[in-house]
Amino acid sequence: MSKEREELLQEPVEPKEPTEGPAAAGQPSGAPRTEEKAPAAETAKAAEETAGQTSGRPADKPAAETEGTVSEVCADGRSAGASDSPPAAAAPSRKWWKKPVWIVLLSVAAVLLAVYGGLCVAAGVSGTVAGRVYVMDVDMSGLTREQAARRWDEEQAALLERTAIPLTVEGESLGEVTLQQMGASASGEAAAAAAWDVTHGHAFLGGWQLLRSWFAETRVQPRWTVDSGAMRRCAASISEATYTPAVDGAWRMEKEKTDGLYVTCAADGRRLDPAQLMTALRTALEQGDLSGVAGVYIPVAAIPLDLETLHQEICGDGVSAMYDKSTGGLTEERVGVQFDVAAAKEIVAAAQPGTEVVIPAEITAPKVTKEALEKVLFRDELGSFTTYVSGTWDRIENVKIAARNINYWVLNPGESFSYNDAVGPTDAAHGFSPAPGYVGGETVDVYGGGVCQVSSTLYYATLLSNLEIVTRYCHQFAPGYIRWGCDATVYEGPVDFVFRNNTDYPIRIVTSRSGANLTVSIQGTKVDDSYVEMVTSVEAEYPYETIYQEVDTLAPGVEVVEQYPYTGYTVYAWRYVYAGDGTLLSSDLESVSNYESRDMIIKVGKQRPPAPKPEPPAPTPSPVPPSDHAA
Repeated sequence: MSKEREELLQEPVEPKEPTEGPAAAGQPSGAPRTEEKAPAAETAKAAEETAGQTSGRPADKPAAETEGTVSEVCADGRSAGASDSPPAAAAPSRKWWKKPVWIVLLSVAAVLLAVYGGLCVAAGVSGTVAGRVYVMDVDMSGLTREQAARRWDEEQAALLERTAIPLTVEGESLGEVTLQQMGASASGEAAAAAAWDVTHGHAFLGGWQLLRSWFAETRVQPRWTVDSGAMRRCAASISEATYTPAVDGAWRMEKEKTDGLYVTCAADGRRLDPAQLMTALRTALEQGDLSGVAGVYIPVAAIPLDLETLHQEICGDGVSAMYDKSTGGLTEERVGVQFDVAAAKEIVAAAQPGTEVVIPAEITAPKVTKEALEKVLFRDELGSFTTYVSGTWDRIENVKIAARNINYWVLNPGESFSYNDAVGPTDAAHGFSPAPGYVGGETVDVYGGGVCQVSSTLYYATLLSNLEIVTRYCHQFAPGYIRWGCDATVYEGPVDFVFRNNTDYPIRIVTSRSGANLTVSIQGTKVDDSYVEMVTSVEAEYPYETIYQEVDTLAPGVEVVEQYPYTGYTVYAWRYVYAGDGTLLSSDLESVSNYESRDMIIKVGKQRPPAPKPEPPAPTPSPVPPSDHAA
């Protein structure tokens, strides 16, 4: 066997690193391990020889010889005829799969690059959109650019209605808003461009997108445009729908509850910020991220209830609805309330915001509400009395003026009426004239003479109306136009007639004249069928005396009445109140009237005394002769 043949058939043995301890190749323990490496030239030569023998056998040898030669190779890598001495190190030869990796990689890369280049060219020259390409959920696969634009225009409206962006605030879902609601839209050209640019938009990436389209879907979004007005309205609508109003502090009362007030504790509200929501929706469209938008709440501050101010405003006694004298209408009623401010503050502070708590209070309902008063105002006649007016023309005119001044005078519950204040000054400047009146026990003409008849008629009407009398004076002398004990004299200053409306409803004085008769009525609201009767009795009588006064101005014996007389009386007046069925409910001594007596004065002309008779002259005495017996 030739030397070259032998080297070819010889199995190359690669050196192995020794393990710890004695060398496995028969090298003595402790001896330095030597490793011979074939020179690079010999390695290359062996590779060439190996490549030349890949046919399996040399051309000048038959197959049998070749096989026999192979069988002669020992299992340990030595030939059968070799000696037992260690063989010389032979240059290793590499197998074909041991070629440098970079050569293989470059080859593969070249092939892949060539294939990818073909894909890029195919993508770029294609006149249609690649397969499995969607704009949103509109399939654009295999369409030309013009066809894609038309399809988008046909399907855009439905797409905008069904495509929605979820909304959340602080982790809480608020629902969804559709693209149509927010005013988003895209033109057909913009949608077609988005689909077209998947494989045509970039020369180098087109191949990859084309390859990808064979295995997976590609979804893109068009360039959106937004109707600012629609977006603003949408944000405002969402803000309004999610608005939680602030709960201001408040209070209320229940009609039947008399031991407490209901107080609402203030609680702040919140409102979705519409400006921030618009910005977030625009950003989502610009970035193509329709997965969700987070909003932001704006706090809405509540106004707490000022309990101290409330106490000042509502605390006090209950007040019924009243007659408004300035407008002729009715005022609102007011409930009487009393509560402890400090205790109320503690209860409110301990309560949850937005809840309603009960504050202990004493509540007094008004006796008459506005609604009730509207139905019964001045409905009934409480009492009425009529007197006959006589005297001089001036006296009658004074009565008319006084009656007119008090006509339709209204008193609300609890108010008092002063006759002098209502009539006003009884002087010439106010239309009154001089007429007979009493001054210092004498009858003289005074301005306003006769107004006492109006006050007396009014007094009697108030008695029959069962009203409270505050101040009343009887006349100096018993009047002739009204029952004794039921009159009321007045004079400018402290002598006044005053009564009070002690009913629960407004009352009104109404005066009228019929011929010589003066009628005064009290109108109000009757709450029952009771009525009043006045009973008077003369307890004492004081007769007058007749006094004659002689005067020189009258003819002797002629008499003229200078002052008419009045008999004096003490009169008791009782007020009897009866129920509608005649049952006596009460009897009270109303007044004691002491009328003075006044003497009759008659002037009489003096009688002239008779002329005296002349006395006879005394006789002249005779001379007496001297006596013989003189001493």
